[in-house]
Amino acid sequence: MLTRARVLVLALAAAAALAISACGGGGGVSSDDPASLAPADAPVYIQGTIRPHGATKTNVESLASTIMGLSDPTGKLIDLLDRSLNDTPNLSGKQLSFAKDIDPWLGDRAGVFVEGFSDNPPAAGIVQTTDTKATQQFIDDTKQKGDNDRSYKGVDYLVDGTDGTAAGVVDDFLVVGNEQAFKDAVDVSDGGDSLGDQSDFTDTLDQAPSGSLADVYVSLQQVTDTLRAQDPSNAKAVEGSIGDTSGKTVLASLVPAKDTLELDLATNANQNFQLSDVSKLIETFPSDSFVAVGIPDLGATVTKTIDQLEQTGVSGIDKAAIDQQLSALGIKLDDITGALGDLGIFAEGTDRASLQGAGVITSKDSSKVGALIGKLSDLALSSGQPGISRAPVGTGFRVTDLQQLGRQSLTVAASGDRIVIGYGDQATKQALSSGAGGTLADDPTYKQAVGALGGAGLSGYVSLSKVFQLADALGAISDPGYQQARPYLDKLSYAALGSGKQGDFSTSKVIVGVKR
Repeated sequence: MLTRARVLVLALAAAAALAISACGGGGGVSSDDPASLAPADAPVYIQGTIRPHGATKTNVESLASTIMGLSDPTGKLIDLLDRSLNDTPNLSGKQLSFAKDIDPWLGDRAGVFVEGFSDNPPAAGIVQTTDTKATQQFIDDTKQKGDNDRSYKGVDYLVDGTDGTAAGVVDDFLVVGNEQAFKDAVDVSDGGDSLGDQSDFTDTLDQAPSGSLADVYVSLQQVTDTLRAQDPSNAKAVEGSIGDTSGKTVLASLVPAKDTLELDLATNANQNFQLSDVSKLIETFPSDSFVAVGIPDLGATVTKTIDQLEQTGVSGIDKAAIDQQLSALGIKLDDITGALGDLGIFAEGTDRASLQGAGVITSKDSSKVGALIGKLSDLALSSGQPGISRAPVGTGFRVTDLQQLGRQSLTVAASGDRIVIGYGDQATKQALSSGAGGTLADDPTYKQAVGALGGAGLSGYVSLSKVFQLADALGAISDPGYQQARPYLDKLSYAALGSGKQGDFSTSKVIVGVKR
């Protein structure tokens, strides 16, 4: 049976196929922007601009054609909408269609606000209209048996008799959502505070990249306030991980391009833990790596994490106690963290038997790190535990004959300015060799991923082709759902994670490459 929410989703999906491009910042919203009807305390808001626009339209259609094999995504969605519009007879007796009953009044902009995180929080879609009378006529024409006509503050609306969805015209917008959210939008229209009036919102939307398909805005302050009202411990957990959320926001933007699909994130929260460029380390990893990720300045990250956890009173986290335990080795925590540089992790292999990998930590003080690994090695070798021997390369030890380790041995070793924890002898040797043999720096797909980031610092790389090949070998191909998705997954080449800085906002992006 057709519901008002379903009509809205399908109508916007059809418009999206025509090419939605995000509103993308602009320093404020006008009265004809859907955000002008969203309540000021809504923690989540999604926006987009409907109607086709040049390169964005071309990019969306190109990706749909390449990945899904759809030559006419717009037509297919409109056909689905037309069938859904008439799957249950309406009281008007009219045969409805997108072209005749929706397209003539459908405006340029749309938004969705969500006011909470319960099972059914107040939420509504807001669509700009170019003809409010035609919009109202469409609502009237979709009325079915069991629906109810109601009014709130002089605004008439229709409530679906099946799911309680409310639909009505508020100012120059179609509003569709549950009844509480509809009333909240009317309250804003009647003089209440709107999200579009909030500087946190407009400043954050300024970070949206050009050509984005959709933007998702999250107010971390409103999220914690909402969680606190439900359960104070939930809000404390959020604040414990990112600190004070006052004025803190996050923006996610989806950006289609001819050969890539990009997800951008921008936030003014937790600046201490922003990603940085670790490409110089990652590009030294083996060319067969199907995943390679990095964290800059591991020592500083560990120090900040311990300090923050200690300040928030997390049980068992005490720097003095850690130093007391390390004193048996003749070192302090600061000696370790001060010597640790960047961390990188890679994995390689085409099946279960060949699966290997390693974690690599660069050293700021190789003598301290070498001494630490040497002491740990002496303790391990003198423990009398079976399956422990000296590392085949570098200074350290190797553990074998442990069922939980699988087919490969585990090695902890240091050589020069590198500390390696390797799973498998081959991966350990490759990690310690610092670029010997074929590396990612020479891999064409890796180069393509770095180029797609457009100057943003690389912090992670995944060869999706190799991941899916490994998944096949590990048995995923026997799953019917995976089999159905496999032809589409085969169109994906890589994923690259990058980051940067833009004013008060740290930015990160994930780019997925598409094969032609």
